[in-house]
Amino acid sequence: MDLTDINNLKSFLSRFRIRPSAKLGQNFLISQPVLEKILEAAELDPADTVVEIGSGIGTLTLRLALSAGRVFAVEKDARLIPPLRSLLKKNSNVQIINQDFLKVNVPQLLTADYSLPAGFKVVANIPYYITGKILGALLALPQKPKTIVLLVQKEVGERICS
Repeated sequence: MDLTDINNLKSFLSRFRIRPSAKLGQNFLISQPVLEKILEAAELDPADTVVEIGSGIGTLTLRLALSAGRVFAVEKDARLIPPLRSLLKKNSNVQIINQDFLKVNVPQLLTADYSLPAGFKVVANIPYYITGKILGALLALPQKPKTIVLLVQKEVGERICS
């Protein structure tokens, strides 16, 4: 299902009776060109393990699952877990984790429980209001990601670059 198509997206959201939460800063990715740029920047191959922060309804997650060997989809909003499971039911390489990424014990992901290897990648479309906290959490990890690809609000990106 192509969730970058606005009609498919509306139908999918309606089927699960979901509206994006402004409180959680939810903006679902609907731009196919932007999705392609994220994937291009991530330079994924079947040997990669990816942690996605804020999987939403799975637009990016599905594409990550098709390119990477393993995907850990971390989603805080419990309402979005059923649509994620529905969309990803044929993708056995995706582990859905219903938690706030900022409260996830990321080092625990590095244990045998999840078998997250050294050199994992982080790919995400994150809410602007927690960008700094997410960057701080990623940079504080004892085992750093090999690659971090984040879609952030333009103004946030400009401030980071300056």
